[in-house]
Amino acid sequence: MYSDRRLILIMITFLALAVLQAAYFYPKLPDKIATHYGTDGASDNFSDKKTALIINIALISLMSAIFYGLSWLMKKVPDNLINIPNKAFWLSPENKPLMMKIISAFGIRIGIVTELFLLMLFQHIYSMNLSESRLNNRNFWIGLLAYFAIIGLLVWQVYQFFQSKQRVNRFQK
Repeated sequence: MYSDRRLILIMITFLALAVLQAAYFYPKLPDKIATHYGTDGASDNFSDKKTALIINIALISLMSAIFYGLSWLMKKVPDNLINIPNKAFWLSPENKPLMMKIISAFGIRIGIVTELFLLMLFQHIYSMNLSESRLNNRNFWIGLLAYFAIIGLLVWQVYQFFQSKQRVNRFQK
């Protein structure tokens, strides 16, 4: 299990990659870029590249802040609003700090996966604008399905963790 500090470092690294990605593509992109594509893959909405790249950086920054903020906010949530398997066991005074650490790490991991999805999406959009071709819907759907599959796997892992009371010993060392 990665510590929150390590996960936050990964999150910051992906945020920095988004900034580098935008800086790399900025001089290469045309002044007006496609920012939305129809179901047929043809571009149907445009923006100037500066605005589009600023929005992309703002979006990924906002997502990072939300997921980090939720991991911090979770520590303030009253016990009656927490819904996990074996709730009494995990909310006991000796296990609650570990439970909060696991939930916090889970939120940050979802943030990291979201950042990766956005980086992939931005790369795809920048590439389409450089080649002036239609959006490859197949790549988008594969990326989106992979994103949901990874989120599902993370949810399943956390659920499985909280199902077992024996796993607590492994993480308290």
